[in-house]
Amino acid sequence: MPVYVSRVGRPANRAATRPGTATLLAGPTADIAVLALAAVFALTATALMASALGAVPDSASASITAPTAVFCILVALSLVVARRRLGAPAAVGLVTLNIGINSALVALAQSSGAAALPALGYAGLALYVGGVLEPWLARTLVAVMLTSLAAALLVGGQPLRLMTWLSVAAIVVAVEETVAALVASLRMQAHTDPLTGLLNRTGLYEVGDRTLAMARRTGEDLSAVTLDLDGFKQINDRKGHAAGDRVLIETTQDWHRQLRAGDVLARVGGDEFVLLLPGATLDDAHRTVGRLRAANPQPASAGVVAVEFSDDLEVVLRRADKAMYADKSRRGLSSDAISSDATSPDP
Repeated sequence: MPVYVSRVGRPANRAATRPGTATLLAGPTADIAVLALAAVFALTATALMASALGAVPDSASASITAPTAVFCILVALSLVVARRRLGAPAAVGLVTLNIGINSALVALAQSSGAAALPALGYAGLALYVGGVLEPWLARTLVAVMLTSLAAALLVGGQPLRLMTWLSVAAIVVAVEETVAALVASLRMQAHTDPLTGLLNRTGLYEVGDRTLAMARRTGEDLSAVTLDLDGFKQINDRKGHAAGDRVLIETTQDWHRQLRAGDVLARVGGDEFVLLLPGATLDDAHRTVGRLRAANPQPASAGVVAVEFSDDLEVVLRRADKAMYADKSRRGLSSDAISSDATSPDP
């Protein structure tokens, strides 16, 4: 499982992307992902129309480029209408189709200059796959692009084939890797608590929804725990926020050492945490909480629940919060302590 690395050098659980999963960007950005693919086809159509109108000498004949341009325009319009209804397999199929169109145009070009225009269309595809698809899948599609380009150049027999291929390959790889690194950095910032390196609330909901879905498919046990540091407000008030930050960092480091690779730990408030334990029964989860308490002297209240597959994450967390407040009461904390802890701001 991929991990984020916290600023203090400790790995924090993270599963915002998982190898073997081809996903488009989720939520509101799903629209942007589909519209970006529509833009790729619109640009391909523009290049085709330029060739059909004679703006690119020695390119494929207008009898081929004009109908293909119309086809690309129709695909682009369909994508604009489809928006979020486009799934990842369909997106991969459309990218592969665009690769085929560009490769055919390169093969049919009668000069290196005419081949350069559709060859550079791969750069737009690299921009799309690097920004939208999983890194392993984006790199696979880049390999397909460059293999197809090599085959098209060999079939077309244009001069300077090696120079053309090397130039396009350098551009395509640079674009894909740069965009993928930028997107990964932005996702990490959006999903990670900067102090502890753990998932934040946004990251928890993305990973948590997927964890619940996986448990429903496999039927395995899943437990959830909410943790709240007792008296944390008093630490901030009496010793200062720097001391409070040290408590948070040290506590989460000690907790992390007690967790398995597949467990999900997130900081969802100032001193509030959520732990998801795939494959753990209720008894297993209670034993895990016992290990966490033994690992660090900072006392913490905990609410432990077994996840019902009919519940969504919001319901699970409400049940766990209720159990956590009951734990505070059992351990003799005053209602004032409960109230002050519960109102800590989000990180």
